[in-house]
Amino acid sequence: MSKIYKIDFDKLNTSQLRKYFLSHIPTATSTGNGFIARCPFHADSNPSLSICLKEGSGGMWHCFGCRKSGKLIGFEKSIAERRGQTISTGTAYQRVVHKLDPLGERG
Repeated sequence: MSKIYKIDFDKLNTSQLRKYFLSHIPTATSTGNGFIARCPFHADSNPSLSICLKEGSGGMWHCFGCRKSGKLIGFEKSIAERRGQTISTGTAYQRVVHKLDPLGERG
């Protein structure tokens, strides 16, 4: 059985958050403190997704088109929903940790 690492997502640094979101949205465009991108949760012809990469933000994101928003757990749950899955908060947490681990970001 693999070990589950406990991560405080609010303590992830800018580089860690950048790597996580780019693994999902490689076409995101850098802004001063984050990214803008076409939202993966609806048919988005213009970049309407804003992602904050500031330390302490926990990866706060908001789409001005579909109005979805949250932090890393919510993003992961929305990714699953887009794929037709309903996952618990605990499962979303484990998926985020798993994605950060190969990026060398579990600390």
